[in-house]
Amino acid sequence: MNEGYKEGECKSVSRYIPFYYSDLMIGVNIDADGEIHWAGWGRNRLCIAKILNLNEIPVQVHVRHREWQMVRDEIRNVESVNELTDESRRHLTHPDLLDIIDEGDPQKPEHKTSYDHLA
Repeated sequence: MNEGYKEGECKSVSRYIPFYYSDLMIGVNIDADGEIHWAGWGRNRLCIAKILNLNEIPVQVHVRHREWQMVRDEIRNVESVNELTDESRRHLTHPDLLDIIDEGDPQKPEHKTSYDHLA
């Protein structure tokens, strides 16, 4: 029981049964500026994470605003951070970009993921 939370352990349940949402992976939405908002899913897991004072938790992104997706697309499609617009460059440490930023690129910063501000 000391293994802790394992990503992907969620039960496969119908998304049409609202009372099951509290048992699903913590869901978030991301607005145009990259602000992360709790989507209302995974309430139990979020509450336990807060009780345990966890600084980092896995989440599932349900919705990304179109403008935020454009930032992700720009970052994914450049060869170097020098090619980015100032707007995209200011988001390089955002947790939603960890999956597309090449960690081996010395021109791109190290990342820390924190969701302390959720609900």
